[in-house]
Amino acid sequence: MHQSITSWVDLGNRRDAIFSNDADRERFPLTLGEICGQTGRRIFQQGLAFFGIRKEELALLKKGDARTLTIANAIRLNTVVAKAWIAQELNLDT
Repeated sequence: MHQSITSWVDLGNRRDAIFSNDADRERFPLTLGEICGQTGRRIFQQGLAFFGIRKEELALLKKGDARTLTIANAIRLNTVVAKAWIAQELNLDT
């Protein structure tokens, strides 16, 4: 993990150490990434359900379809999921 991020994350709100050891510190970004991925997938699935779109239908939608862009925007606003993942899942051009 980048040194400045490590220094910032090492201390909690009360400036107490929040990691027990180096293994905890190294596991943190992986766990955070996994949680963000799960949240991104949940928003993706909820968005499809809300708009009544099946995943198989995404390839048939016009480029720039407002529904897929709305789902993509919701994922971007609520997670740190990579744009490439969003584009791939929603069949958007990158």
